Order: sequence, then structure tokens, then C-alpha cells
Amino acid sequence: MTSFAFILGILPLVFATGAGALGRHSVGTTIVGGMLLSTLLNLIFIPVLYVILSGLLARIKPRSAPAGCPPAGEAKA
Repeated sequence: MTSFAFILGILPLVFATGAGALGRHSVGTTIVGGMLLSTLLNLIFIPVLYVILSGLLARIKPRSAPAGCPPAGEAKA
């Protein structure tokens, strides 16, 4: 939420008019683009990457049996 508030607060720089508008426009566009990209990376890309990697690790690494359970193939007495 703070990222979106920051982006909305910078929008007047993007739509600036008057003296120095060209400099404000370029700075505002750069800031808004960077914040949008970083926000999307943090909200979408990182969680998706985590789910993919945890799934891959679960396939590679065999699950260990809980404590007190006999190994597979052994019957309880």
C-alpha cells in the first residue's frame, strides 16, 4: 500500500507543466516506472519463484519419516 501511495504521490511530477516541466517529467517517469517494476516483482514474481523452487526441492529431496516411525518395508511387532 505504501508503494502505491508513493506512486500516486509522484504522479504530479509526471504530468507537470510550466517552468522546469521537462526535468520534472523525466524524473517522475523514472521514479514511477522503477516503483511499479519493483512492486510487481515483490508482489508477483518473488512468491511465484518461491512456489516453483519449493516444489522442485520437494521432488528432489525425499521426505524423511517422522520420529518413531519404522523405515519403509519394516513391519511393527
